[in-house]
Amino acid sequence: MGQLPISPRWGPLGLVLLTAGVMAFCPAAAEAASMWQGTLASDTLWSPQESPCTIAGELTVPGGVKLTIRPGTTVLFAEGVRMVVQGRLVAEGTAGEPIRFTRAADRGRWRGIQFEKTTQDNRIRHALLEYARTDDGMIGLEESRLFVEDVEFDHCDRRRIRTVDSSLTVRRCRFGDIFGPDEAPTTDNMSEHLWGSGIPDGGWLIIEENTFGLCKGHNDAIDFDGPAQPHPIPQIRNNTFLGGGDDALDLECDALIEGNVFTDYAKDPYNRASGEANVLSAGAGKRYVVQHNVFVNAQHIVQVKNDAFLTFRNNTTVNTSEAAIYFDLGLPGREPGRGALVENSIFWKTPTVFEGVVDQTDLTVNYSCLPSDWHRYGEGNIDVDPLFAAEGDYHLKSRAGRWDAGARRWIYDEIGSPCIDAGDPNADWTVELWPHGGRVNLGAHGGTSQASMSLSVVGGSTDLNHDGVVDAKDLLPLSESWLSGVSPQAEDLDRDGVVNLSDLARLAAKWRTDPCAVQGPLEVALGRRARWSSRHAGYDPNLPGYRLVGDIASVSLRAQTDDLPGRLVVAIQNSPSAIPMMEGFTFASPCLMVSGEPFKAGSLSVSRRADSSLPWQPAPGVNADEYFAFELLSDEVRITFLPAAVELLRTPCKLSWVDWYR
Repeated sequence: MGQLPISPRWGPLGLVLLTAGVMAFCPAAAEAASMWQGTLASDTLWSPQESPCTIAGELTVPGGVKLTIRPGTTVLFAEGVRMVVQGRLVAEGTAGEPIRFTRAADRGRWRGIQFEKTTQDNRIRHALLEYARTDDGMIGLEESRLFVEDVEFDHCDRRRIRTVDSSLTVRRCRFGDIFGPDEAPTTDNMSEHLWGSGIPDGGWLIIEENTFGLCKGHNDAIDFDGPAQPHPIPQIRNNTFLGGGDDALDLECDALIEGNVFTDYAKDPYNRASGEANVLSAGAGKRYVVQHNVFVNAQHIVQVKNDAFLTFRNNTTVNTSEAAIYFDLGLPGREPGRGALVENSIFWKTPTVFEGVVDQTDLTVNYSCLPSDWHRYGEGNIDVDPLFAAEGDYHLKSRAGRWDAGARRWIYDEIGSPCIDAGDPNADWTVELWPHGGRVNLGAHGGTSQASMSLSVVGGSTDLNHDGVVDAKDLLPLSESWLSGVSPQAEDLDRDGVVNLSDLARLAAKWRTDPCAVQGPLEVALGRRARWSSRHAGYDPNLPGYRLVGDIASVSLRAQTDDLPGRLVVAIQNSPSAIPMMEGFTFASPCLMVSGEPFKAGSLSVSRRADSSLPWQPAPGVNADEYFAFELLSDEVRITFLPAAVELLRTPCKLSWVDWYR
């Protein structure tokens, strides 16, 4: 069949068009609309000028032909009609002008966009696909290649994507709930977001940064079978899965599952299958690497069956109603899994962590937070409250700083989690931002740039490659991130959300520091009106401490060594020839602030807050010597930091004073 374009722009009485032996009639319609079916004879462009482009019968893009769809175009499909791509499809909208693929009438369903044996650079970006219904998938691939980004899938009760022996990237897409709140599922095992099998050698299956809505009944969010290393395997990374009545991931293939958030997977009344609901059903004797994920409100986390092996590293599991990881199913035709290696993970409010463990089960559990019953399966395990930031936020509380993903900034807590710096000493911690303690944290964010910070100050913020010296090797990663607004990242040395000259200045200040020079225990940044005193530009080992000049001034302080002395001194001079005094003094750490006139009142007022995102609240005052000793010597006021105050210096602190006659 030939191409069938029909454009009403050619006259109000319609047009009889003869193309490749096919005759069609187009009645009068709105300006700019066009109608298509058959086989495209040459490269074709659809734009808003032809929109809506109605596909009246099956349309084929043959090999060697490219169909380009411009931003803002609407493509309408008649009932039961599909598009078949054997050549190349480039449908790239924009955030402000997406492309819409939908049905032509208020009722009926179309049959999707099907890619058949095309390894061209096919792309669908910034688009909406809705109201299709076919077992072949709203988008279907067979031995093809496709890139899907920023696409919304909705109003489809069958497979949204079907991929067989194909290369596929699905990134930043939103898959709407397959059924409404009061709607029963219409299929058993066919109403799934993505179904498929097989990846060609040299190909890929990458599913990242997407949101997958609710799947009801015996239907999985992703159901995929086939490959094993060294061949390409699925990579499922940084997605959000919003719940279902069966499995989030039903996989029978080697797989990498990393950085995802899974919530609310439990068997529902519509699921009448013999098994139970799991976040991951892992089988077929394959190997599954599951790391840096958060699992909340699940019936089971992983079902390890049929000789499969699970590597479960740096995950956070909260509120699991039944066994988090189980091996022996007790179901006909299914065998137990081979075992699991569990490391650096947190199991909280999970009464049963493992089930089906027998003598033949290869189970190792190291450096994890879980009930003590399971500590004998490895080393370094703890049984404590992990102290999460809040319900729904599973970053670890930290006095040194934790990442608040909503506010996109670091927040400091009055208390810190025992899961910080509690991971395997041999595990890779180098992605964690300084202060990192040189040891990985437990849980999903351990070993990532969102890891909660440590009170240990091993290393330094400017030593970006962790080789113990600040030099050109550290300048390279900073230059590669220049003006990047990505947060959090190690190159953003001042934590202001962008890599710029301020960060370069910090790195330059530490450039190839002379190892023979006297290094102070604190990093000192001079604030308003403060300066170094004559001949004492830095740490003075004879004091021992720092000498500053300023009448109304401030300095920022932070420890840069784990080996802090028991007492530290800041000696403050005021204007020359004036008698030194201290009429106003304030010291603030992230969650504690003390202030007052120490030589007059002998006590300091105190304010506290649970974390640095909250306002200060008054607290009972303290004696002036609880945190500091104040002395008047010659032309200096000497403030000695006592042990309680020295410990606070492991976090960013600020000292300010008023030292003048009124």
